[in-house]
Amino acid sequence: MPVVELKRGEPKETVLVLHDGGRAAAAAEIKKQLDAGKRVLAVDPFYWGESAIPERAYLFALLVGAVGERPLGIQASQVAAVARWSQARHKAPVRIIAAGSEVSGLVALVSAALEPEAIRGYEAAKSYKSLKDVIEQNLHYQQRPELFCFGLLEHFDLPQIEALTRQ
Repeated sequence: MPVVELKRGEPKETVLVLHDGGRAAAAAEIKKQLDAGKRVLAVDPFYWGESAIPERAYLFALLVGAVGERPLGIQASQVAAVARWSQARHKAPVRIIAAGSEVSGLVALVSAALEPEAIRGYEAAKSYKSLKDVIEQNLHYQQRPELFCFGLLEHFDLPQIEALTRQ
């Protein structure tokens, strides 16, 4: 998974920047964080940026689902792994900045819930209030397969996942 670590001088803290358009689309947010004296980990998890699949990408996401995985789970696991690596290397947890759409906000939320020791919080430029928003907006699997995490809404919605980040 492509990750770039950027810093100027001695950073005060580390932030992990996500954008579903890829690291290049997050350039303004990355600069903002660097200007604030932070170390930045710019990440392109599965399906985004340099990890994007150029043609019929949704079919690869569907294949992942056919073997019992979910694109959201892969992305969140990759982000959590980078956070664990950073914590071990820099001896401090990271904060996630989701600069893209609601999808990057969802990945940030799930990552923070999965890895509370290495991720001390997140902020999202945009976020869904509920997984039901996907249904109400009539989104299609081909558009955003990360949002179709079958079985998740049956057991959890975003407020319950959010509560896991505060424990």
